[in-house]
Amino acid sequence: MKTHIFQAHSMAAAVAQVKAHLGPNALILNTRTLRKGGLLSRSRRQLVEITAAEDSLTCPAEFHAATPPAPSQQPHSPQPTTAGRVRLPSTDVPGWLQQDQTPGKIASLSDDRLKLTPSARPAQSPASTPLPSGISTLLESFLARHIAESLANELLRDLPSRLDLSSEPDADPLLNRIEKLIPTSGPLQPGLPGKPRIVSFVGPTGVGKTTTIAKLAAQYKLQRNTSVALLTIDTYRIAAVDQLRTYADIIDVPFSAVLTPQELSRQLAHLSDHSLIFIDTTGRSPNDHLRLAELRSFQQVLGSHQTQLVLAATTAYPQMISAIEKFSLLGIDQLLLTKLDEVISLSPVLNVFASLASGRMNASAIPLSYITAGQDVPDDIEVASSRDLAARILEEHRD
Repeated sequence: MKTHIFQAHSMAAAVAQVKAHLGPNALILNTRTLRKGGLLSRSRRQLVEITAAEDSLTCPAEFHAATPPAPSQQPHSPQPTTAGRVRLPSTDVPGWLQQDQTPGKIASLSDDRLKLTPSARPAQSPASTPLPSGISTLLESFLARHIAESLANELLRDLPSRLDLSSEPDADPLLNRIEKLIPTSGPLQPGLPGKPRIVSFVGPTGVGKTTTIAKLAAQYKLQRNTSVALLTIDTYRIAAVDQLRTYADIIDVPFSAVLTPQELSRQLAHLSDHSLIFIDTTGRSPNDHLRLAELRSFQQVLGSHQTQLVLAATTAYPQMISAIEKFSLLGIDQLLLTKLDEVISLSPVLNVFASLASGRMNASAIPLSYITAGQDVPDDIEVASSRDLAARILEEHRD
């Protein structure tokens, strides 16, 4: 494999050189910062050096799970490959607050009121209040996009018959109802040196936990100058360890892979002078009770910490509810929703929010912390906004 060296005044400019000379499938093998000129010289300047090569390796499905959207004008950040190297991304796509969740409190969901119906039109029961005829088309749109029939009726009941979704939605009563259904937490709050904020990320396989952690770590370290450390207990996948180590090297934060709960405890003590410690975990099937119990043994040594359940927006409603139920064994504090760029419609996610809010799962609404849309690090992640999500969902039903 022939390697090439590129130098520029910024990472973005160096990456642009790599892409221009080697194409979008180039692999970044090494990055380092150089300083030219004497220590006290006025001409002293910093350069970024990238060693790269052409390669055709395929990234894991976690990074390229769908057909990429149209590229934007934003500079791209590097991403890891299965070999622990960094692949240049070819695309760019533009809260739930911590609560006292008792592990295992979420009961089995069998809520007939939220049962999805394939029918395009609701069968109005004699006891139900008829919907205004002016919004029947909107009701059909809700049902066609798999919003539960009972939820659709509840959202639309008693609304003005001339509801106009083609206008600006700021004062729209329907927007307000959808917004209230989606609790959010705001951004993560770092701890203090000696008392760091410890955040573990759990969830099913393939939802993008490792990439999400890299995005958050890069944002807090590079944009907020927060002291961050990364740990992983995902030692089942060598590629995942290499990926997170590569990200840690690029943003210059400590990284360690641990094999046992005892080793995890020692590493946490060693890293206690940091403000944020992110812990990556092995993706687990919600039905793998043995592995979930094993994961819980690691979490029991964390002390005071926060658990983020990472779910893909592309996951079907029953599977998403099942994941919330099963991972509740670990104590879910916040939800984090990934792959919004891959969903055809975000409307079905409302069923999940409604199920949590209904109390049928013996849990109060779990707040949504962040959403991700794309693979670029650190760009394609943002703090969840109930207003923005409600507006996006409502936009799906405009003429």
